[in-house]
Amino acid sequence: MIINKKLGIVLIIALLVYLLPELLFENTMLYIVGGVVGGTLQEGFKLLGGKPSDYLVFSVWVVLLIGIVFLYYRLQNKLLQYTLIIVIAAMLYVVDFFIFEMLPDNATDYYLISGIRILSKSLLLSVIIYYGLYRRNKETKTVE
Repeated sequence: MIINKKLGIVLIIALLVYLLPELLFENTMLYIVGGVVGGTLQEGFKLLGGKPSDYLVFSVWVVLLIGIVFLYYRLQNKLLQYTLIIVIAAMLYVVDFFIFEMLPDNATDYYLISGIRILSKSLLLSVIIYYGLYRRNKETKTVE
């Protein structure tokens, strides 16, 4: 029961992390993060020669996200882990782009789409954090 309670608390915090900016500034975080990460990747590909497709940019974004999550699990420094949680939360905005790709073109219910986006990012972030905490707690118990 404690495991479910911890996951629930992390999920509620993650929901607030994604819900508050969405309520205060509609899609602003999506545009900022998408512009910074996606724009940087596109410019990097242009420097290497060529015009990258959106799928290539999203693929590299996902690989970077997976690498950062792996690094989060491997690090022992708490300050770096908390920093990586913030980076992971920002990088999870790639989920929005995948949701937009999966939805039909005539999907117009803004609140439903926003709810799906917020819930999916919150679930992913809470699972990443929870398993990081679970792994650290498990290692601590075996050391003691």
